[in-house]
Amino acid sequence: MKKFKSVYEVKSYSPILILNRIRENDLVVEDFKEISPYLFQFKAYKKDEKKLKKIMPDLNCIKDPFFIHFFKRIGKHKSELLAIIVILPLFYFMMTRIYKLNITGNDNTIKEEIKTVLYEQEIKPFAKIPTKEKLKEVNDYILEKFDKRLESFELLIKGGDINVSFNKYRPPIILPDLEKNYYAKEDGVITRLELSYGIPLVKEGDYVKKGQLLIAGNIDENDKKAQAYGKVFAKCWKEIVVQCQNIDIATNYQTLLSIADQMILDKNSVLIDRLVLKYEEKNTIAMMKLHYTIEKNIAISQ
Repeated sequence: MKKFKSVYEVKSYSPILILNRIRENDLVVEDFKEISPYLFQFKAYKKDEKKLKKIMPDLNCIKDPFFIHFFKRIGKHKSELLAIIVILPLFYFMMTRIYKLNITGNDNTIKEEIKTVLYEQEIKPFAKIPTKEKLKEVNDYILEKFDKRLESFELLIKGGDINVSFNKYRPPIILPDLEKNYYAKEDGVITRLELSYGIPLVKEGDYVKKGQLLIAGNIDENDKKAQAYGKVFAKCWKEIVVQCQNIDIATNYQTLLSIADQMILDKNSVLIDRLVLKYEEKNTIAMMKLHYTIEKNIAISQ
């Protein structure tokens, strides 16, 4: 402190009077000079300020050494300094923390599962912002864990936000093989058409014969080939004769009807009507003749 001195000003009619008072009190000053009439300036140690003011009540300190000035200002602004001391570490803490975790995707179940995995990996609000290496490690782990369930996945960081986006895996659409033309495989009356591709040549209510063209193929613009795809349902009639071992009339009827249904009906046909045209028993054999009216797809590709 002895090395640095403050600058003082004092008003007096006589500089000699000032210097004598300083000398009488064994005080050390330097650079004593007149600034203007009756105004003098000099340098002195800060520790002597009280003694100087005692002998010169009008003494005014106009400049202190830097470190003294600095600590004086700190003393005047204690609350501001305290606020800075508290806020700076808090600001640093917030700058190194995750603020928000945003997950967007097209499946809520997968979304919650991904959120759980991220939380397990300490990627969550107010956790420390991960390094690029950590982010890549978590990204690869999720891709491996959800390998066959995700079509796409992205994990990014922007400021304090972690942004996750994904799409659930969707199986590819398999288009049916298209055929050139469809013909009637048996006689019948058209009841309905289920056409996906091609040109229909029949309509509901038309009677068609076996071999008749039902659906003609369109000309495909890409491969220039005639293509068609669809179904043509028709009401058809069939007669059938079945036999079984003669037991009794009730058993015979049930057995013969069951045999006939199995021969005529399948999963692609619908029974409209069934008539028993004839029933007879000959010794150990029972015989039945039936007439069926059914609806079925009669279109066959060629």
